[in-house]
Amino acid sequence: MENNNELKIITDETLMEKRNHGQPAFPFQYYLEDIWDFDFHTLGWHWHQEIEFVYVQSGEAHCCVGKDRFSLPAGSGLFINTKILHQFTAEHPTVIPNIVFSPVLLASPESFVYQQYVKPLLVSDIPYLVFEPLSLWHKEILSLLNQIFKTQEQPNFRELTTLRLLTSIWEVLYENMESRLQQGQPVKRDLNASRLQMMMSFIHSHYADQISLADIANFAHVSNNSCMQIFKNGIRQSPVSYLIQYRLKKAAELLANTEMKVAVISEECGFHDVPYFYRKFKEIYGISPIEYRKSNL
Repeated sequence: MENNNELKIITDETLMEKRNHGQPAFPFQYYLEDIWDFDFHTLGWHWHQEIEFVYVQSGEAHCCVGKDRFSLPAGSGLFINTKILHQFTAEHPTVIPNIVFSPVLLASPESFVYQQYVKPLLVSDIPYLVFEPLSLWHKEILSLLNQIFKTQEQPNFRELTTLRLLTSIWEVLYENMESRLQQGQPVKRDLNASRLQMMMSFIHSHYADQISLADIANFAHVSNNSCMQIFKNGIRQSPVSYLIQYRLKKAAELLANTEMKVAVISEECGFHDVPYFYRKFKEIYGISPIEYRKSNL
């Protein structure tokens, strides 16, 4: 991680990540990240068209994938399917080398290989898979992942070797998931997940306004109680807690990247009581807004 932009997950209003992963000619990107380095020690909620493989090199990653919550200890890994909302948090330094790539890298969408072996998993009801070293085929995938990570350091034939190893991973995946995939289970549509995404998007668009719980709930056409339950089930936070956290995140960005006065930033981010803004900022970041600005000079 080389600059502050790389320590933030930047999304659009639907929570789709804006970052390009790789180049059009080779849509693959390797990241070596420490969750602890991100704001709130969190890689915030996001999704992308690409698929992702994560390995926990050290520490322990707390994962949120859709509605599911689980922890990954060092030595374990994770596959996240296309378009799946996810987030990672940590309570101490946690290094997670990971790769994000387009499935078209494996084969052309019109090809037999893609239709027969790639697409069935992408459109299945499998949002993610956890890999644990005690399982033989999981261990094989974890080994291949680590080979891919090491390959990114080699000067010659890096892309060719990466593609070969990715194909090997997919072969192991398909071989061990084939029976489930052939059952033809339809993709499960979670209405509340869509509502949660709608309400989070509403907060992202209106965080600077004086919005209430009722405003957030009305946007998704649900009651206040349903709104609170959807947030609790989806991201383990109340709507108001998420709103405050998002406001603080936007304030931190302005503190780091502009020379605006703290009082103006407070107002711009929906905090109309400056002492309250100071108190909440220090509660979350551990330092005052002014100290945060100085640390980012």
